[in-house]
Parts: sequence; C-alpha cells; structure tokens
Amino acid sequence: MADTTRKVKPSDSNARSQRHQESRLQSKPDPSAGGWVQEERLVSLSTTILERLLVSEVIDFMRLAVAEVRQFPELAKVGRTARDRAAQVVTQVLSEVADAGAIRRFPAFAPECLAATTRFFMDLVVGRLLMRAVFGEDLKLLRSAISTHVARSVAFFLAGCRHAGSQ
Repeated sequence: MADTTRKVKPSDSNARSQRHQESRLQSKPDPSAGGWVQEERLVSLSTTILERLLVSEVIDFMRLAVAEVRQFPELAKVGRTARDRAAQVVTQVLSEVADAGAIRRFPAFAPECLAATTRFFMDLVVGRLLMRAVFGEDLKLLRSAISTHVARSVAFFLAGCRHAGSQ
C-alpha cells in the first residue's frame, strides 16, 4: 500500500506542474504591466518545453520507442503526434510574438515561412539537450543547463531571423 501511495504523489505533483506550465504557455502579455518582451516569451516557452521533456519518464519512453519501433510501428506515431502538438504551440507563440512587435518585419516570421521557422526554433532550442538526454547524459546536469542554453539559443535564433534573407 505504501508503495502505491508513493507512486501516486509524484504523478499528482507532475499534474500540478503540468497545469502550471500550460498556464504559463497560455498567458498573454499584461498591457498594464508593460507586457512581455518577445524574447522573454520565447525563453519562457523554451524553458517550459525543456522542463517537460527532460524527465526520466519521457527520456525512457523515447529510448523504448527507438528500440522497439520495428516490432511496434505505432510507437513512431506517438512520437510524431507529440512533436506535431509541440510544433503547433510553438507556431502559435511565434505568430503571436511576431504580431506583437517589431520582429514581424523579419522575413522568417512571414506566414509562409512560419512552419520552417518553427522547425529551426525547435531544432536549435530543444534538439541538442533532448538528444544529449536520450544518449545518456545526466538529466540533473542537463536540467541545470536549461536557462543558459535557452537564453543563448533564443538570442541566436532571433539574431538569425533578423538577418535571414539579407544578403
């Protein structure tokens, strides 16, 4: 009985944490408080995504899916669905960020480029730490690197978007 109680408490905590993270993703700038700077919104989104992904349950499932995908092809669909859902949220936020500020002039934020911009953003911000986790690096160390990695990646991403297409 005690073991069952222990297993339930972390999931309750994870559910609360997930609701909190979702509210952070859905929150809108407060005009009376000056709103969020676009870069801060992208940092917040990136941090939330990485905090959700860099947990042992997710990484273990990814490893299992890779190992067993030939026997259970439907496992690939689960990963693809999760990636597509994340891309939808990122695309929405990138679109809102572009609508809210000067970066709407950046060529990468044009509606016809937004899907590619989303892929670049996710690869740059999420891909590196996620792959390091899948290949066995310590999750505590990776989680402690999130804020530095995200700050640098978002700044680099925005600088690249600012100069995209200018030759």
